Amino acid sequence: MAKSALDRYESARAVAWEARGVLRELGSLSAVKPSATPARRPASSPPALDVPAPAWQTRGFRLEPFADLASGDPPYRGAPFDALLRDLDARLAEPGTTLVIAGGPGSGRSTVARSLLATDPANGVYVDLRQAGARPGSLAQRCARAFGAIASSGSGAGPDVEGLLERLAGTSSARRVPLIVVDGPVANTRVAAELATLSHAARSTRYFNLLVIGASELSAELAAGPPIAVFTVPPLTPRQVPGYLDSWLQATRRADVPPLILTVDAGLLIGHRADGNLVRLNALARQLFAGGNTVITSWDAWAAPDDAGQHVAGLPVPPVRPGEWPTPRVLELINQLRVAAGRAGRGSPDPG
Repeated sequence: MAKSALDRYESARAVAWEARGVLRELGSLSAVKPSATPARRPASSPPALDVPAPAWQTRGFRLEPFADLASGDPPYRGAPFDALLRDLDARLAEPGTTLVIAGGPGSGRSTVARSLLATDPANGVYVDLRQAGARPGSLAQRCARAFGAIASSGSGAGPDVEGLLERLAGTSSARRVPLIVVDGPVANTRVAAELATLSHAARSTRYFNLLVIGASELSAELAAGPPIAVFTVPPLTPRQVPGYLDSWLQATRRADVPPLILTVDAGLLIGHRADGNLVRLNALARQLFAGGNTVITSWDAWAAPDDAGQHVAGLPVPPVRPGEWPTPRVLELINQLRVAAGRAGRGSPDPG
């Protein structure tokens, strides 16, 4: 009834969605207010990882390290992921929230999203648009099926979204609303338009939260109201790499085997080669820890190929370790990495 058309609801569907949200809030007045920071598994508790291959077992691993996670809850909880997870938890405590997680491929943005779902896996769905062979249908239909329901009959996004909302209408309002994670949408596509509809439905009904993994430009396309916050996952710095590797080793090594030691310079070189990309970092780590060495040195980090057989870019890798190691060019690089990591003046690089 507003005088200006811009102040009115754009459709009867928008009125219905807003009414759902009002009814949900009325029903939750006597409910317990959800916590802004739900309980998490302690960082020291190893997650349930993929079943290890026998080759890893013979090298002292009880679980395969640096592999895909079965639970989505990674061993590493250090910077930058710990602060990012706390911020996301706090924002998602508000029903009807849509957020975008941005970052380059291999930045760990998908791992962050799966970690959020790991806190309550039965109360959310993960739709990976990059996965080949996915069942056809609209995005809302896929979400409804993931929640164990069939979307409403009919064509177009409207009926599909209504089917999803009907499935979520009975969700308890005393706890955090379900979380829908959509990984891999591209701006200015049909899927992005469907996401905008889902975001509108989430904001109006407060039935669920929406977490989108993609480019930051999606934020403007999804926003039909208040701006949508974008959380960018920064790459791991060389200083953070040793902690990342050590967390994996602690979570996957058997207690009755000697520890694996990673020298300072080896950690810096691995971080330099990976350039903050978790995919490359995990690939290098798999190769480095596949052998029988209990001490990983700078030579090991320099000479190891990644999963694709690639070596360090820009400088040659000798077929065998030189008699004088590090070579002058590698020594110069190591010193630069030490300065960048705040380790300058702590002695010469390790002789390995």
